[in-house]
Amino acid sequence: MCCSGPLRASGAQRLSTVRSKDQVNRWLYIEDNRADAELVKLILREHCPEIQLTLVKDGDDALLFLSKQGMYSNAVTPDLILLDLSLP
Repeated sequence: MCCSGPLRASGAQRLSTVRSKDQVNRWLYIEDNRADAELVKLILREHCPEIQLTLVKDGDDALLFLSKQGMYSNAVTPDLILLDLSLP
C-alpha cells in the first residue's frame, strides 16, 4: 500500500496499483511556504514512508529539476508533482 490512515482514501491510494510496496514513489513538491512544506513532509513521513519527497521553492527550480540542469543534473524524474497553485 502506498499510504495508511486518512491519506489512504485520497489520490495517493491509486499509486499503490502502480508501485509495489517495496518500491519508492518519487514526488516533487513545489512550495515556497516553509511551514506548508514542513507539514506535508511530516505527514508523508508518518503515513507514507516509501515516498521520497523532493522540495523545490519555486517554478524556476522546478524547471531546472525537471530538465536536469544545474544543481539538479542528477535528479530522478518524479512519479508525481505537487504544485502550490499560489506561487508568486
